[in-house]
Amino acid sequence: MPFIFLIETIAVASRIEDLRIKLGFSQYFAVDCRGCSGGLAIFWKSSVDCSVTGYSRNHVDVVFNENNIQKWRLTCFYGFPNRSQRKQSWELICRLSNLSNLPWCIMGDFNDILYSTDKKGLHPHPDYLMRGFRNTLDESELTEVELQGGCFTWENSRGKENWVQEKLDRAFTTLRWWNLFPLCKLGVITTTV
Repeated sequence: MPFIFLIETIAVASRIEDLRIKLGFSQYFAVDCRGCSGGLAIFWKSSVDCSVTGYSRNHVDVVFNENNIQKWRLTCFYGFPNRSQRKQSWELICRLSNLSNLPWCIMGDFNDILYSTDKKGLHPHPDYLMRGFRNTLDESELTEVELQGGCFTWENSRGKENWVQEKLDRAFTTLRWWNLFPLCKLGVITTTV
């Protein structure tokens, strides 16, 4: 599938347009950042029939209509980063799950973990947050796409005493989506930046 989703672009749409050209994509949709945080962008090729059906600071909802495949829906998601707003992330996921009966995939930075094994480092993650996230996925009838190539997708203070690693970036799908794409894989790419 020729598309790219960027989270926390910390950019306005005009800068995203420049990036679209550099990356060689023909179409894009962007949600501007606010100050020094946020910002979302999705890019796709002209060969893909893709339409944006909704958006907020925390998501972009698109529908793909490919020739040989049933229409399906993708939600590019960015969870509220503050713990005090985590419930708003879960409520948004539940609202989004009720918007359409199309096969659905929701992916992105959920800014939360599901299990204590999704974190390595200081300070255990509060159990009520993990339980709330799991309940949201159950209520929305979503199944996680297995992550390959690593256990964690975010880290802070590498090599220091307070080094923390967490699995914040994920993808979840409905059963109908899995039936369309049974060979789907999600992978971690390690960088040295």
